[in-house]
Amino acid sequence: MRYFWELIGYFYFNQLLTINTTNAKMTTEKEFLKWLQRKEKSFLENFKFALNAWNSAEFTLSSKYELVLEWLSTEAAVLPVNEIPYEEFTELLNMRAQPGLIEQDVKKKFIKMMICLSDKLAEEACVERTCNWARILLLLCDFELLQDLYRGDYELHAEVYSSLLIYYELYLTSFESTKMYINTTAKKTLSNATETEFFSSVISNLRDHIKRTGDMERYDKSYRLHILQPLVRVMLILRTHSICFFDELLQLERLLTNHLQDEQFVDRVINLPLYVRLLTLECAVVNRRGVESFVQHLLKYAFKELTEEVEKVEQKHNQKRSIMLTAAAYTLEIFRKHDINLNFKMELENQKPALTYLGEQLFICIQQCKQHYLREVLLVLCAALRLNPLILEQDIFQITTWMIVAEKKNNEEHTLFDEYLVSLMDMFRRLSRVEKLVFNMLKSLKEWLNKYDMDSTHEVEKNRKRKAVDGVEINAKKSKPPRVTLDDEITYIHIIFEDFHKLSADRNIDENSGLYIDFPYLHAAWPSNSVGIAFSKLITGLVSKPALVIWKSLLYSLEELIQKLQNHPENACLENNQFLLDLHAALICQYFNGCRLAEQYDKFATEVNEQLRITKEVLTKFKSLVLTQEHNDRSLSALLECVYHASNFELLLNFYQPDGLNGNQLPDAECLHTLISTEEWSSLQKRVMKLGKSQGKFLCHRLILQRMQAQSVLKSMNDKTDLKLESESTFDNSVQGEVKNLLQREPSMKWFLSQLSPKAKVNKIQQLLDETSVIAAMAEDLGSLEIIAGALCARLAQTFASTSKGSILATLKGNFDNLSQGMCAEQNTAEKELQKLVNIVQIHAQNEYNVKKLPKHDEMKKLILLCRQLPLGYLRRQSKNIIFTFLIAFYCDLNATENKNYASEVFDVIIDFLHFGQHVPIFKYFSLETILRVMPVATSWPFYEFVFSTIKSEEKGSEQFLTSLAENFESAQNSDCKLSDEQRRLLLLAIETLAALNGPSAKRMRKHFERILAIYSKYVYAYFNKHNAKEADKTPDQQAKKDKKFVEKTLAGFAPYSNALLINATNGKCNDVDKQAAMVTEDFRRICKIYIGHSMDYKNPFAIRLLQVALNHRQLLHLDQDEVEFVLSHYWQQLNADLKSTSLNEANTVKTTETTVKMIIGNKTNEDFLLTLQSLATNLDVVQDYRNILRCLELIAKCSFSTIKGAIFNDKFKSITCNIVLRLSKNEQQQFVDKEQVLALLAAQKSLVENKMIPISMDTLDNILAFLMDINIKRFPLSEDNLTVFKQLHCAMSDLYSCLLRHRHVLLMDRVPQFMHIFKDLIQSIVWYKSDRQKDAALSSNELEDLAELAMKLEAIMQLIATHSVHVKRVAPFVLTFIISLMVANKRATTLYPKIKTHIDSVCHALIGICDHRVGRFILRCSNEAARQVYELYVKDHKKYHKFKGKV
Repeated sequence: MRYFWELIGYFYFNQLLTINTTNAKMTTEKEFLKWLQRKEKSFLENFKFALNAWNSAEFTLSSKYELVLEWLSTEAAVLPVNEIPYEEFTELLNMRAQPGLIEQDVKKKFIKMMICLSDKLAEEACVERTCNWARILLLLCDFELLQDLYRGDYELHAEVYSSLLIYYELYLTSFESTKMYINTTAKKTLSNATETEFFSSVISNLRDHIKRTGDMERYDKSYRLHILQPLVRVMLILRTHSICFFDELLQLERLLTNHLQDEQFVDRVINLPLYVRLLTLECAVVNRRGVESFVQHLLKYAFKELTEEVEKVEQKHNQKRSIMLTAAAYTLEIFRKHDINLNFKMELENQKPALTYLGEQLFICIQQCKQHYLREVLLVLCAALRLNPLILEQDIFQITTWMIVAEKKNNEEHTLFDEYLVSLMDMFRRLSRVEKLVFNMLKSLKEWLNKYDMDSTHEVEKNRKRKAVDGVEINAKKSKPPRVTLDDEITYIHIIFEDFHKLSADRNIDENSGLYIDFPYLHAAWPSNSVGIAFSKLITGLVSKPALVIWKSLLYSLEELIQKLQNHPENACLENNQFLLDLHAALICQYFNGCRLAEQYDKFATEVNEQLRITKEVLTKFKSLVLTQEHNDRSLSALLECVYHASNFELLLNFYQPDGLNGNQLPDAECLHTLISTEEWSSLQKRVMKLGKSQGKFLCHRLILQRMQAQSVLKSMNDKTDLKLESESTFDNSVQGEVKNLLQREPSMKWFLSQLSPKAKVNKIQQLLDETSVIAAMAEDLGSLEIIAGALCARLAQTFASTSKGSILATLKGNFDNLSQGMCAEQNTAEKELQKLVNIVQIHAQNEYNVKKLPKHDEMKKLILLCRQLPLGYLRRQSKNIIFTFLIAFYCDLNATENKNYASEVFDVIIDFLHFGQHVPIFKYFSLETILRVMPVATSWPFYEFVFSTIKSEEKGSEQFLTSLAENFESAQNSDCKLSDEQRRLLLLAIETLAALNGPSAKRMRKHFERILAIYSKYVYAYFNKHNAKEADKTPDQQAKKDKKFVEKTLAGFAPYSNALLINATNGKCNDVDKQAAMVTEDFRRICKIYIGHSMDYKNPFAIRLLQVALNHRQLLHLDQDEVEFVLSHYWQQLNADLKSTSLNEANTVKTTETTVKMIIGNKTNEDFLLTLQSLATNLDVVQDYRNILRCLELIAKCSFSTIKGAIFNDKFKSITCNIVLRLSKNEQQQFVDKEQVLALLAAQKSLVENKMIPISMDTLDNILAFLMDINIKRFPLSEDNLTVFKQLHCAMSDLYSCLLRHRHVLLMDRVPQFMHIFKDLIQSIVWYKSDRQKDAALSSNELEDLAELAMKLEAIMQLIATHSVHVKRVAPFVLTFIISLMVANKRATTLYPKIKTHIDSVCHALIGICDHRVGRFILRCSNEAARQVYELYVKDHKKYHKFKGKV
C-alpha cells in the first residue's frame, strides 16, 4: 500500500514539473516573439536578431526555428520591393535545423510568402533586376528544412520552381541579345560563363529532385502545369545568347515520361502551348528514337489530325490550323535533325509505306491551306524537302505551280519561297533529273494558267492585318509581362526555327554571280537575284547532254507559246501570257548565263550549232510577235534580254572555240544580232526612246555595247579605226543620259569608255565631270585619268577666276587645251610650260595676299571630293608635276582665306598625291623659300616629314634640297646667329634623317651631314657662349631652367652630333692625329654633361641614345664612375617608381625601357646587381599586380651576363617567380584567375631560357615545368569572352616549351615524363577544344584558323622532340595512344576538321617514327576497337609515305 501512494505522489510530482516546464517554455516563446516584433527597431534589425538567435548555441529554445519562420512569413509578406534584404535571406537559407521541429503549415506559409515576394518583384517594372533573387529562390529549393514538405507536396515544389524561372526569365530579358528576337531596351552584356553555371545548378537540382520523386505521374502534372513553360522560355532566351541546354531538358523529359505508353506520350506532347510543344516534341522523338510504334502514333496524330482539320469547312486565319501546320513542319525538321528512320509500313488497312502516307497527307494539307496559310505551307515544304526529297515526288510540280502563282504578303514568305525553290533545284540535282524539272514545271504551269486567271489568285485584303500566328513580323516595343502573350509566343517560335530556317537563297544581288539579269515582274514568282542565280548554278553543274536537252525543252516551250499568241493576237496582253513570256525569257537567259557547253564545243559542235540555229528561229518569231503588236514594254524587254544573252553565248563560242575546228562552223562577228534587221532595229529604238521605260532603254543600249565589244574582239587589226569611229558615232546624246546607269549595271561600259579616241574622251569627260561616280569609274583607264586631271585643273582655274580675282589659280588661267598639250608634249616643251606655271606661283608666294571670296560651298565640296577620289598619284611624272603645281596653288589660295577647313582637306590630298606613284622632284622647280612660304612648317609638318623620307629612298632632288636647306640655315646664322623655331625643327629632322642612313647612301650624303652638324654645333655653342657671358646676371636656378628648356628643344640632334664628333676624335687618336683629338674640348664635355643632366628620362629615346654614346666614350668625356652611377641610379629609380604605378608594356616605351635596362645592368657591379634584384623582390609586398616586375625580370634576362652575374640572376629569378606563383589566386577549378600575370611570367621564363649566358639550375627548371603543369591548359574554362586569352596562353606555353627543347635540352632529357605530360596537355586542349558543344554547333572560321595555327606550333615542337628520339622512345607509345584515344573518344574532337587533323596526323607519324617495332602489339592490346583501327591506318600510311627508305 505504501508503494502505491509513493507511485501516486511521484506521478503528481512529474505532472507538476511538466506544467512548470511548459509554462516556462511558453514564457520564453512569448518573450522571444516580443523581441522579434520590436517596433522601435526596423524589420532588417529584427531579421538580423532572428538570424543570430537561430544560429546561437546558447539559446536552446527548440521552437525558435518555427517562431522565426512564422514571424518572417507574416512580416516579410508586406515588405516593399525596394526593402527586401537579399543578404539576410541568403544567410537564412544557408542555415541548418532539424526538419521535425517545425510544423508543415509553418513551412508552407513561409514558402507562400517567398512566392508572393517573387510575384511582387516580377510585377515591378521600375526595379533593376539582378540575379540575386533567383539565387535566393534556388537556395529555397535546396533548403534542408523544407525537403520533407517538397517530397509530399509536389504542387508547392513546382510553384517554387515556377517563380524562380519566371523571375530569371525577366532578368535575362534585360540583356542585349545577339539575336533580334527578344525585345529589350537595356544594353547590358550577358556573362555566358556565369549564367551557364547558375542555370546548370538549377537544372541539376530539379533533375535530382525528380529522381527522388515517388509518384512520377502526379509530379508530371505539376511539372507541366507550373515548371515546363517558364523552363522552355528561359532555355530559348539563353539560346539567343549561344547557350544551349537541350540535353538537360532531354534528361528531364526522359525521367518523367519513361512510364508512359505511346498514345499517352503523344497526348502529353500535343496538349501544350505551341512553343513548348515543339521543344518537348523534339525531346520525345529523341528519347524514343528507335520505337517504331511511337513514330507511327506521332505521324497519325500530327498529320492525320491535321488533314481532318483542314478538310473541314474552310475558316480563314484559323489559329488551330496554323499551329498544327507549324508543328507538322517542326516534326519533319526534327526527323531530319535526329535521323529518324521512316522506312517502315504504317499499321493501316493498305499497309502504306510511311513516306507515301506522309506525302499524301502533306499534299492534302497544302492543297487546302495554300492560299491563307502560305507561310506555314512553305515551312512544311522546306522541311519535307530537307528530310527526304521523295516524300512529295508525285505531286511536286503541281505544288510548285501553286507556290509560284500564290501571293506573297510579306518578306518572310518571299524568303521561304526562295528557299523552297532553291531546295527543289538541289533535290533534282541530287536525283539527276534536272531535265524533268524544267519540262514538267513549265507544263504544269501552262495547264494551270489555261484554267485559272493569274489575277484571281491575288486576293488583296485592304485595311486588315493578318494574325500574328500567320507569320507577320512582330514589332512589339512594350516590356514583357510575366505571362506569355501571343506576340511572345511567336517570338519563341522564331527562336526555335532559327536553327532550321537558314536562308539558302540571298535576296540581295550577287555582283559576282555573272551577267546582270532582271525581270521585275517576276520578283514574286521567279526572283532573279536568288532563284535565278541558283538555276544558273544548277545548269553550270550539268554535263553536256542534259544541258542540251534543257536547251531544247526551253526553246520548244517558248516556240509553242509564241505560236499560240500569233494565232490569237488578242490574248497577247493578258496577264497569264505576259507572265509565261517573262518566265520563259528569264529561264533562257539564266540558262545561257550558267551554260558551260563552250568548254565541250569540240565534242558537241554539231548539236550546239543546230541549237543556235533553232534559237535564232525562235527569237525571230518572238521579234515578229513584238513588232506586230502595239508597244508592250514587258514583251520588248523580254526579247532584248533573250537576244543579249543568246548573242553573248554565241560570242563566247566564237572567242573560245578550239583552233582545230573549221571557222565556218560558227557565224562571223558580223552575224551578231542579225535576227533583227536594220529597219527593225531602228523601229525598236524609236519605240524604246518614245514609249519605253528606263529598263527598256538600258537593254537597248546594252545591245549596242555588245555589238561594239564583239567587233573589237573578233575583227582584224585593220578594222580598229572603223571601230572607234563607229563607237563615237553610236555614243549619241540618248546614251549619254544612261552612262551612269550603264556603268553601275554593265561592266562592258568601262571597256567602251576606254576604247574611245582622245578627242571623244575629252568631249565626254567635260560633259560628265560633275558626275563623280562616273568620273571615278572612267579614271581606271590611265589615258582617261590624264584627261580628267587636266579637266579638273582647268575647272579649278576657271572657278577661282570667276569668283576669286586675286588668287593664284585665277592668275594661272588654266586652259584645258593648253594643259592637255603640256601633259602630252615632249619633255622640253612640257618643262617650259611647267616652268611658266611655277614662276607664277613663286611670284605670288613672295608677297602676302588675301582671298576675300571663295566659290560656293557645294562647288568647293565637289572639287575637293574629285581631288580625293581620283587616283592622281599614279599619273605619269610629267603630268604629275603639273597637277602638283595646281594643288600647291589651290592650297595656298585656301590658306589665304578665313576658312581653314578646306585647306586642311586639300593638304591631305597633297600628301596622298605625293605618297603614291612616281616621285615629284619638288625642289627641281620650286625654291626652298617658296615652299616654306606656301607650306608653313607650323601647319604643314607632315609635308616636310614626307620630303625627308624621300632622302632615305634616294629620290631625285634630295641633294639639291639639302644644299638649299643648309644655305637657308647658314644665312640665318650669319645674320644674327639665331635660328627660328621652324628652322630648328627642320634642322633636327635633317640630323635625325641623315644619321639613320647607312651603306652607300650614307657615304653619298656624308658631306651634307657634316655641313648640317656644323650648323647645329654653331647653334648650340652660340647659346652656351652667350650663357657664359651673361652668367652673372641670373641665379643658378633661373639659368638651369633656361638650359633645360634649350636642351629639351635641341636634344634630338645632340646624340648624333656628339657621336660623330667622338668617333672622329677616336679615329684621330688611333691615327695619331692630335688635331682630331683637340675637337673634344672642355666646353664640349661640359655641354655634354649638361645635356645628360637635363634629359634623364628613360622614356625619351633621344636621352637614352645620348647616354649610350657617353658611356661608349666615357674616357674622352672624362666621366668618372661616380657620375655614371649617379645617372644610372636615377634611371633605375624612375623604373622602380613606375613599377608601382604605370605599365612597362606601353607601346611607346617598350624599346627605350629595354635599352635602359640593358644599359643599367651592363654597367653595374656584381654587388650592385644583387641589390637591384633584391629591391625587385621587396616590391612584391607593395604591389598587387606583378606584371611590371615580371616585365622587368624579362628585360633583365635579355642582358649580357658574366658567369657570376648569371648565377646571381638565376637564384633571384627562381625565388622571385616562386613567390609570385604562390601569390597568384586560383578559382574553384584550380585555374589561375589573372591570365595577364600568367602570360607575363611565361614571357619572363622564356627570356631566361633563351639567354644561354645564364646557367639555369635544376631547381629553376623544375619550377618552370611545375608552373606549366599548374596552368592546366586542358581544363581552361572556354567561353565567348576568353577565346583570345586561350590562344595567347597556348602560344606562350608552346613558345616556352620549344625554347626549352632548343636551348636547355641537356637538362630537359632527365625529365622526359614531365615535359611530355605538358605536351599531352597542349594536344588535348586543341583536340578537345569546345568538345561539349552541340552536334550542329560548328566552330567559326576564326576559331579554326587559330586552332590550326596552334596545332602547327605543336607539329614543329614534335619535330624538335623527334631529334631526341633516344630519350623519348620509352614514353612515345603512351603519348601516341593518348592522342589516338582523344581522337576516337565520344567527344566533338576538332580533328573532324581537316585543317587541324593535318597537323595532329604529323605529330602521330613522328611518334610512330620514334617507337620501335615492339610497340605495335602493346598499342593494339591496350586500345579499343576504334583506336586500333586508327593506329593501323597510321602505321600503314607511315610505312607508305613517311618512313625513310634510303632513297634521296
